[in-house]
Amino acid sequence: CDQTCSAHKVFKKDINNRYFNRFIKMSFSNKEFVARVGLIMLMLYYLKPECIDQILVILPQITNHAYYVDMAVAWLISYAIIKFPHKTIELLKAKELTKFVQNKAIVNIFFKHLMSTASLITCSPVIYTHRKVL
Repeated sequence: CDQTCSAHKVFKKDINNRYFNRFIKMSFSNKEFVARVGLIMLMLYYLKPECIDQILVILPQITNHAYYVDMAVAWLISYAIIKFPHKTIELLKAKELTKFVQNKAIVNIFFKHLMSTASLITCSPVIYTHRKVL
């Protein structure tokens, strides 16, 4: 489904963010791949100043913890940190994500070299402290 999402270049021209709320709603779906498509569309087309705050707020609220949904959340975080490092690090420091998502996001950031080693050392306590998932 990831390639299908990236093929829809028409969303790059969505300057009024007409579909933004639809993808937010999809992200909360109980259906694994509907939620994943919503998250991937947010990552590909809506990581911009007018949308980032709302995106970062919803990520800890996602209750579908199917594998591909959690991986999409982690992947979205690893992209968000490129454009909005301070806001995204604040999300990681808040420790509101599941341990799995938090660790996968940090691994994605580290191994893709999206952050310098110095920046990662600054947020290293985030790696080891997580909230428990009930």
